[in-house]
Amino acid sequence: AYGTKSAMGYHGSTTRGFTRFTFEEGGESLGSKSPEQDVNLTWRVYNNPDVVVFEFSAPTIGWLGLGFGASGTMTGADIVYYGRPEESSDFVLVDMHATSNGKPTADTVSNYKLQAYSKTNSTSKLRVSRLLNTGDPQDYRIYNDSELDILWAYHTESEIFKYHKSSRGSSKINIGSANTENVVRARGMNHISENHTFSWTVFESDKIQIEYMAPTTGWVGVGFGETDSMGSADLYYYDSTGFHEAVATGNTKPNTEDRNDAQLISAEIIDNITTLIFQRDLHTGDPEDYTFTMNQQVNALWA
Repeated sequence: AYGTKSAMGYHGSTTRGFTRFTFEEGGESLGSKSPEQDVNLTWRVYNNPDVVVFEFSAPTIGWLGLGFGASGTMTGADIVYYGRPEESSDFVLVDMHATSNGKPTADTVSNYKLQAYSKTNSTSKLRVSRLLNTGDPQDYRIYNDSELDILWAYHTESEIFKYHKSSRGSSKINIGSANTENVVRARGMNHISENHTFSWTVFESDKIQIEYMAPTTGWVGVGFGETDSMGSADLYYYDSTGFHEAVATGNTKPNTEDRNDAQLISAEIIDNITTLIFQRDLHTGDPEDYTFTMNQQVNALWA
């Protein structure tokens, strides 16, 4: 559920509902790194087929670029760039390679796919995907469960591909880390309506992460139960007083639990859309909490 006011209250008849989903087993690993302030990189590896998805965000309204190689330098790196090749052109995604510390050359074949691009105020975010092994000699082969040298660069103002100056860097990341905190057993998303989604990720560590996005600047909440009604549901909500875990005893305002078994990851409002992300164990041991079971249907409430 969600409400138009900042403090939790009655959500009204239209800003509530329920959905159902099932956790289905599937191999995947993910990770993230912030090499410097306001520069963030996340990656996710899928096992069938062997695809990696990179998401790169930087404090810029200009072009963005990522590179991969064995030495951590530009020479010999496999590079993907998103921007305008020239003044009158549209934004394009270009698969490139570098033979020196100068301007890279476009590959004969493009093996990167654009997943998403967004620009908010002074921050841009790019999401691309590719096979770990494209079979292209102009691409760097990425190995799962291994260390990867990564380069990043951007231009603070220009959308046209020109010299980045000091807006660049390099780092090392571990692709497909065996850390169970980062290995995914199942994930999915239910699209409720425009700017209104419910997503879940289950990790090998037996934790579940819930992400709920709703078109409101007020409070938001989700719940889980044996049925699709509010009575006795295990509820989680965020309002002006913070993040809370509650239990419902009927179709009235729920009671806040003394014991909170969930951890708030983030809660933010951007462009009148609120996104709540939190984690908890599949089985907390608390009799007031819903127990999640793999390959079993879950009734989820939102308001």
